[in-house]
Amino acid sequence: MNSAKPDMEIDACWKEKGVFSKEGTRCAQLATYVHCHNCPDFTRAARLLLDRELDQAYRRELTRIVASGIAKPHHSREAAFAFRIGREWLSLPVGVLKEVIPSCPVHSIPHKSGDVFLGLVSIRGKLELYFSLAAQLRIPADPQQDNPGRWTVVCEREGALISFSVDAVRGVLHYHDGMLCPLPVTLSHADRSFCITIVRHDDTDYGLLDPERLFPALLETLA
Repeated sequence: MNSAKPDMEIDACWKEKGVFSKEGTRCAQLATYVHCHNCPDFTRAARLLLDRELDQAYRRELTRIVASGIAKPHHSREAAFAFRIGREWLSLPVGVLKEVIPSCPVHSIPHKSGDVFLGLVSIRGKLELYFSLAAQLRIPADPQQDNPGRWTVVCEREGALISFSVDAVRGVLHYHDGMLCPLPVTLSHADRSFCITIVRHDDTDYGLLDPERLFPALLETLA
């Protein structure tokens, strides 16, 4: 049961003669307790403040806030890894990204290597599958690109590594649903098959690829 009254006056001695006072007078209890926080008078005053009855206006306002529910964030934030192939800026959910390394020699496989599946590359001493995302997505080469395929992006799907070359790396983008745009009608059939949506970030549009559709399509080229 709350026993303190709403209008009960609290002796704020810590402000008048305690460590929080700007006056020259100091409480004799400081010699024993050093700081007001250690004093039983300070503890009793704090308890009175916590135990006093709520003001009716405050009670009504608090009831209204609780009844209205907790406001949920308007946007959920996601992250994607952004890169460029040719003149197209693309991205993948950051969860599938394993690492990014400089481009490395490709070992072609007779009767297997083609336009999409290029062969094998050595990544940390192990041979991994290497694909051309440009060929899969039908992205033409940029004639003004001096050093195409400069980076190798390594992704992981169900424990297996899939690697492909990109011309430039932007890094991780953080976005929310307010930054998503519908796929343009001019998008090619190949792009539309693998893109989820468009992420608009700093006035640049990034096609967000769906790894659940893209990676199986890459692996099908091995058959």
